[in-house]
Amino acid sequence: MKKILSNIIGIITVVLLVVMLFQINVINNRIGTLTGDVIAEYENTYDIDGSPVLGNINKAKVIIVEFTDFQCPYCSRGHDTLNTIINKYGDDIAVVYKSFPLSFHQYAQTAAEASMCAYDQDEEMFWEYYDTLFANQASFSDSYFSTVAEQLGLDVNDFNSCLESGKYTAKVQEDFNYGAELGVTGTPAFFVNGELIVGAQPESVFDAEIEKWI
Repeated sequence: MKKILSNIIGIITVVLLVVMLFQINVINNRIGTLTGDVIAEYENTYDIDGSPVLGNINKAKVIIVEFTDFQCPYCSRGHDTLNTIINKYGDDIAVVYKSFPLSFHQYAQTAAEASMCAYDQDEEMFWEYYDTLFANQASFSDSYFSTVAEQLGLDVNDFNSCLESGKYTAKVQEDFNYGAELGVTGTPAFFVNGELIVGAQPESVFDAEIEKWI
């Protein structure tokens, strides 16, 4: 009887010890997260194939997937905020561009396709083309997109052929459909490590999400 009781006490002691060790590990992880000793890692699950990416997506701690419309005034404001964030966090973030042209903006579809034609020639030049469009929304016209390509030193003949052929019409539509599947209903929309931020929100809103991960 004493032997059985001793065995039961031994088993209970082992169980209590395992539980205590588990609790200590949980507490240490929580403390580590707060002090920066444990770095959270984000696994990107978004489809980014064929999309322009700014930064090193394999090393960045925060991935921002942006759905935007080049003719949308709120997107222009969101673009300014995004540039501030890029300068602030540097290599800690990467930005993925996705087209989401709204049907009531006359040049939104063409602008989206034009930006991808710029990307077709030079991946880095895409971001200059992107910045230029947001800075000059009032200048949009049927000929403006070719003019920007020329100003930036792109091969204008190749650019025009790309745009006129509709090479990226399907890609832009795919981006739009993908955004709709994810719950995007308007622009701009940003997924910051999976958390949706809608509209031209202030920098502090982005900071709150980004600083959870860095």
